[in-house]
Formats: sequence, structure tokens, C-alpha cells
Amino acid sequence: MLHWISFGILLFVCVVLTLGVPTSCQTSVSTTAQFRSNNDGVKKMNKGNLRGAIRDFSEAIKAEPTYLIAFTNRALAKRKLHDFKGALADYDDAVRISPDNFFVLASRADTRENSGDYRGAISDYTELIRMKPNYESDYLVARARLKDKIGDTDGARADRKRESILGE
Repeated sequence: MLHWISFGILLFVCVVLTLGVPTSCQTSVSTTAQFRSNNDGVKKMNKGNLRGAIRDFSEAIKAEPTYLIAFTNRALAKRKLHDFKGALADYDDAVRISPDNFFVLASRADTRENSGDYRGAISDYTELIRMKPNYESDYLVARARLKDKIGDTDGARADRKRESILGE
């Protein structure tokens, strides 16, 4: 399930990059610079040059400190380098920029889980359930697994029970 979410997040990023910068933003020199830096970073990341990609994403963020896609791209590159602390810092910034962005929160939840921050991931999964009730069953399973890992067997049992009711 979580691999499917990661794939979905990557697909979302690719779609955003393919569609480009909205026309209303294309006249700004700063926006053009940030877009160019971000695209250069994506190219480097696709070639495996993660450190070079991070530099480019950082340039894009410097040009536009609220450039959401650059934060998420940089987080992805840092995560691939197993820099979970750096990736989480970027996801935290992305959540501050776009607090209701389902894909950003799902990315942070997955990164928190993979870094061992189970309580943080549980919190994000809880918020994801609130944001997208149609995905509740999937996130209940993930949350129950993590509750087991932290010793909250009653909470895990309750999540599994709720998930089984939804699955009927």
C-alpha cells in the first residue's frame, strides 16, 4: 500500500512538472529562474546526481521561498540519500506552505514511518484519514501497524476493527 502511495506521489510530481508553470507566473524573472532551477534538479535527479539536484532545488527555493514543488523534490532527493532528517525538514516546510495538500502530507507520513518516527507518522495518517475519508481503510491499516510497533495494541486493534467494518 505505501509503495503505491509513493508511486502516486512521484506520479503527481511528474504531472506537475510536465504541465509546467501556470501562465500567470511565467512573466516573473524570479519564477522563470526557480522553474529552470527546479527542472535542472529534476534532470539531475533522474540521472542519479542527487547532490547536484539538491543544489538546484535549493536555488529554486532561494528564488521563491514558497515554491512547493521544489521543497518536495528536494525532500525526495534527500530521502533517496537516506537523509531523513533533511527530507522531513523540507516536508515540514511544504506542509506549512500547503497545509491541506494531501500528497505532501502522505509523503511526510511515509518518510516519517521509514525513518522510525512512528508517532509522527501516526499523526500524519490520522490527518490523512480526516482529509480523505475515501482512503480511510488504507490509512487505518498503516496506522494500526505503527501502533503495534509503539506498543499501542488497543489502538491497533481499534483501527483494525474499524477497517474491517469499512471493508464489508
